[in-house]
Amino acid sequence: MKCFATTNSITIDTLGDINPCCKYRGSYGKLDTYKNISDINFNDLTDELAQGQWRPECKSCKFDEGTGVRSRRQRYETRFTDDDFLLDLSLGNFCNLKCRMCSHDSSTSWFSDSIALGIPKKHLVGFQISKPQIDSLIAFLSTLDKRIEIELKGGEPLMHPNSEYFFQKLMDLSKTKTIKINCITNGTLVPDWFADAIANIEVDLQISIDGLYDTYEYVRGDNTQSWDQCLEKVEQFRSLPNIKLSYNYVIQNTTVHHVVQFTKLFNERINWIVLNSPSYMAVNVMPESSKQTIIDQLSTINDDKINTVINLMKTSVDPKLYEQFITYSAKLDKLRNQDLKTVLPHLLDNTGIKIYDAI
Repeated sequence: MKCFATTNSITIDTLGDINPCCKYRGSYGKLDTYKNISDINFNDLTDELAQGQWRPECKSCKFDEGTGVRSRRQRYETRFTDDDFLLDLSLGNFCNLKCRMCSHDSSTSWFSDSIALGIPKKHLVGFQISKPQIDSLIAFLSTLDKRIEIELKGGEPLMHPNSEYFFQKLMDLSKTKTIKINCITNGTLVPDWFADAIANIEVDLQISIDGLYDTYEYVRGDNTQSWDQCLEKVEQFRSLPNIKLSYNYVIQNTTVHHVVQFTKLFNERINWIVLNSPSYMAVNVMPESSKQTIIDQLSTINDDKINTVINLMKTSVDPKLYEQFITYSAKLDKLRNQDLKTVLPHLLDNTGIKIYDAI
């Protein structure tokens, strides 16, 4: 096996850990442990994959390829060549939302709920990339004789204190390098400086929207942004020049029922993301009696990724995972003044209701 990420990519995650890609579940150290970014390499992993060996840290791609889903490794094969370099960069874990499939590692807004759920405070770490670290990254990119693509993530990348500084540095770099940015945003912020900062850079802006109407608000975790406000922000982003707009939609048990309707509301490209972690929020974790209607709806879409979702939904639910999902949902609902039974009643059968009411 060959993986582009191990030779032509660096990922810096929400806590400053270095990895070959965002799916790798391990760490090659922290960003501040490297004097020079050029010292980072993943040669050991390259050699193991070349011998056909999957590391446990690569379980996400192994799972996808085993279930017929195109893994990140496989997508990179068709997306990039050896003349490309990918910087997969999270500016930190500062975020103004606390989405249900997320956690405190990727959103500081999760901290209070995580503490209430029993997570020790020592595990709650806020991280933001510093200006000197940004300077170091830009200096490294300036030495590359390749096309540069940057996947910019968070937390929420457009709310970080050094976000504007990063874009200013990219503007300078774009004078000598070919740069493309895939900016993944939760769509809650349109900073005043953003339009000018991307004037000479190709930007694929990917707005994360998971579920519609009250489901969207339920998944997002609170009333920071309503569904109507979400639509207003989309229109603001559409009005920006030099923007290629698309949507990231995480297909999970709480959102799979809105997939078909989502395709009718939005005309731009949709990037379907099939959730596999946490496993208790996978698409098949719902009462068997609720599945067929959703499967019939999904069958109207001609898409390989959706076909994979259909096959996953046909997989029988593990009762332990279902209980875990209901318990998790009930505990969060109490903290957030939300109600699974009202917003997503099809996710509860009689057993689910008993579990929910007992929390």
